Amino acid sequence: ISEFLRQKYPEYNVPSTFEGVDENLKSIMFSSKKLIDMGFNFKYSLEDMLVESIETCRQKGFLPSLYRNI
Repeated sequence: ISEFLRQKYPEYNVPSTFEGVDENLKSIMFSSKKLIDMGFNFKYSLEDMLVESIETCRQKGFLPSLYRNI
């Protein structure tokens, strides 16, 4: 997530490492197979949700709109 945010929003200087978090942690993978097998369709991608979250935080004043709008 931090890598995506760093690339999409370089103006926010999102860190790639975090104090107290082991850099060698294994990624946890979740499967959507059961949901999809039952007919569920995702309406939004993770990227869509992250972008909308940032835009909402900007609109609400929780994050400054530094250089650009989406």
